[in-house]
Amino acid sequence: MTTHTPDAFHHHWPPRLSKSLRPPRTTLWDNLVTSARRYPEKTAIRFFDRALSYRELLCQCETLAAWLSGAGVRPGDRVLVMMQNCPQLVIAHYAIMRANAVVVPINPMNKASELGHYIRNAGAKAAICSAELARELTGAKNELPRDEQLQRLLVTRYADAFDPSASQDLPVPDEWQGWLNTCDLPVDGRTPVTPWLEALATTLRAETAATYTPLSDAHVFGAASVSFRTDLTALQTELASAVSRLEAVTQGTLALAQGTRDEVAALRAAG
Repeated sequence: MTTHTPDAFHHHWPPRLSKSLRPPRTTLWDNLVTSARRYPEKTAIRFFDRALSYRELLCQCETLAAWLSGAGVRPGDRVLVMMQNCPQLVIAHYAIMRANAVVVPINPMNKASELGHYIRNAGAKAAICSAELARELTGAKNELPRDEQLQRLLVTRYADAFDPSASQDLPVPDEWQGWLNTCDLPVDGRTPVTPWLEALATTLRAETAATYTPLSDAHVFGAASVSFRTDLTALQTELASAVSRLEAVTQGTLALAQGTRDEVAALRAAG
């Protein structure tokens, strides 16, 4: 797929820049794995005083994906994600995709009366949310028929991603302390509720999270399923084929260049 800029903008377009964009045909998960392999110790996310490296980010995503699978999330299942911008939001998105499930992002400003629609419309089986929003989500869930309710709820505190007591260049305002450290879990006896750090402590193997298959061109939220290609043998075969094609092109180019030089030498000798 190639994305073109509108013709109306072309007379303003810098001459050195291409007028089209060809996105790489790789998945978001593949891109994260590649970044973690290339830059394992570089900072991927900085939140307050905490720097999360690409290696740590990948590890937490793999672990959470394994927890989701162990909690009953299956390929194609919808998982709601509702929280403010924080590392857990990024980790949740990647973990859900790693588990071959579908991310359903929810505006954290929504209230219980609106959240019920998202649960029912998406057919969500599980949700990941921040602690200060958990009761709104639980209230919405409890208003639905039993067979449409969430089956699992994973709750995180923002303080799970950093150390509130550590010294910081910009101290955390006192008025933020409440919602950063909120840990009041909405236990109602209906839906199992798991704290974030407990999920990240799972001993399940990440490989149990999903069996990858080639990704289709449709990669949007709400798709029936999202899957990822990590078949090493297939990738090695494709790479070997690409190298062979490159070698053939190179040899052909060298042969053409040698033929041209021979013709030039013959013309010079004749002249």
